[in-house]
Amino acid sequence: MPELPEVEHARRQFLAVLGEHETIIEARASDPIVVPMSHDAWRDALVGRRIESASRVGKNVLVALSGDHAMWFHLGMTGRLVRQGAKDEKIDEQTGLPRFTKWWIKTKRATLCLADARRLGRCIAGSREDVVRDGKLDELGPDALAIDSVDALRARVERAKGPIKAALMDQSRIAGLGNIQALETLWRAKLHPETPVPALKSDAWKSLYDAMHESLDAALETMRDTDEVVYVEAGGPNPFLVYDREGEPCPRCGTKLVREVTRGRSSYLCPKCQKKPRAK
Repeated sequence: MPELPEVEHARRQFLAVLGEHETIIEARASDPIVVPMSHDAWRDALVGRRIESASRVGKNVLVALSGDHAMWFHLGMTGRLVRQGAKDEKIDEQTGLPRFTKWWIKTKRATLCLADARRLGRCIAGSREDVVRDGKLDELGPDALAIDSVDALRARVERAKGPIKAALMDQSRIAGLGNIQALETLWRAKLHPETPVPALKSDAWKSLYDAMHESLDAALETMRDTDEVVYVEAGGPNPFLVYDREGEPCPRCGTKLVREVTRGRSSYLCPKCQKKPRAK
């Protein structure tokens, strides 16, 4: 599932493939769920406009276009950007596009497609004001990479009453962390996912801050020279220390990693390094 590192890769990929300052010469959408607006209006908002920049907040990408227009997209759970003609990509025989393509954009440099088998991604385009509003970007907390101090992290999270994992994944507090990055962060910080936020002391907040940035930096580094990302759930390589590694030795102490299910989500952790809080 794409989280901050994968979406940052998609942001860079969008600009690298289509070209910053290039003009969009064609665009088509084919799925009313992934593009929940008139497809003619979506196309009209894009074609003929110059790509000026692309920014990211958490798992959201906002593409700035000429004429004070913009395009917003979210990859959902399985969405990924694919360049038409990418090596080893499966092609839909009817469309000639990568399988599960829901929208595509073309400049004179290339054509870039969103492939999304589960149709949970979203994309809209129009005036910048409308896109920011309808994409609900103002409801997000600061991007996780923009949290630049222990105090800043604590200010965003410490008022949460529940477990620390849920607080880290709350996009209104910090944008960008999903199940994977939350678990990787908590393992590095030696905190159990169910640790209550009010129980965290000063040293734990420092560990959590360092761990979050270490985990995000490590994930970004694994994608530095990668053109196409294949998610772990789709059979791609697993670059993570504990995620989806049940039964393997803890990289720190050698204890077998375990999988626990809480609130309907799987947590991977070390039962020795990450002590479960005592029930009160």
